[in-house]
Amino acid sequence: MNPFRFSLEKVLDVRWTVEDEAKNNYGQAQQALFEAEENLELLKQEKEMLMEVPAQGVSRMQVRYWYLIELDRQTLQAQNQVWNLKEQVKVMLNQYINAQKDRKILEKLEEKQKEAYELELKLYEQKQLDEMSNRSLMMG
Repeated sequence: MNPFRFSLEKVLDVRWTVEDEAKNNYGQAQQALFEAEENLELLKQEKEMLMEVPAQGVSRMQVRYWYLIELDRQTLQAQNQVWNLKEQVKVMLNQYINAQKDRKILEKLEEKQKEAYELELKLYEQKQLDEMSNRSLMMG
């Protein structure tokens, strides 16, 4: 009898590759989210520090006012980026989970095919032993 060979081995290899890519994409999305959250936090801290410094003189107050407006704009932009990245992380996680499921389905199929092969092999070997036993009884 031929040794066991999973008929969908190449498909399983592709599923492993897809899962690895999904895992990497998920990790990259998480890293981008982490960096965006850090940036947002820095902007908030900068605004807090600016608010604690007293403004002296009209020109300084005006410069601070315009800088605060710019910080608010950047903060809003950073909040939107964080929100978008959170959504992207969710999508990437779902893709990773689905890729895992697809791979595991094929692995279960491989396992079942291997079990069936091993059962068939045992039956074949038993048949061979029975035939040898019958021959020796007939000859003896």
